[in-house]
Amino acid sequence: DDIMVLKDARYFTLYPWQHCISSLVQIFSLQLLPFPGGVVIVQVLILSGITGYCIATLEEMFQSVIHRPVLLRILLFIPFLLPPVILYNFSPFRAVLYAYLELLFVVCMVSWFWTRKEMTSGRQILLVILAILLGTWRSEGIYYILIVPFLLLLLGRTLISLRRVVLLSALSAAGILCISFANNRAVGSSEYSLVSTLMPATELV
Repeated sequence: DDIMVLKDARYFTLYPWQHCISSLVQIFSLQLLPFPGGVVIVQVLILSGITGYCIATLEEMFQSVIHRPVLLRILLFIPFLLPPVILYNFSPFRAVLYAYLELLFVVCMVSWFWTRKEMTSGRQILLVILAILLGTWRSEGIYYILIVPFLLLLLGRTLISLRRVVLLSALSAAGILCISFANNRAVGSSEYSLVSTLMPATELV
């Protein structure tokens, strides 16, 4: 499937069967490095940025628990240095970026709960963008429509007002539903939905 996305991306054409976001990512990557391996190189750079941010955030959270910063940094780095993870990072499938975006979402939410700092505008924008990407890029991510308001309510009124909770939840839900609808229209038929639903059932026969 990633080969089909790459073939269409060469001509700035979206391939909705693997979601239009996958095509946009590959088009963006090919504009920076115009050869097939460039897609993987750009992906690794994005993953490196997410990894660095997550490690720095977690290090700041746990430095009061583990008072040896070097040891803490090593412990946080180890999961990302395991051979299966490194090998996985070089796969051009959308599942790789999707997994790291989910990791970023989880780390952000945990750090906001941990630090108990007020939700700034930057944090709110980041939350909405991540929720829309995760809720649309893979069809099973539709549950983010429910997760976002639930997590925001857990933060409490001291960190974010009820009006902001409603606004951010509505923006996330609207973005997820609109992009999903547009991508489904681009597919043009229900064939993909039928295949993705019924094909796993063949393992039961």
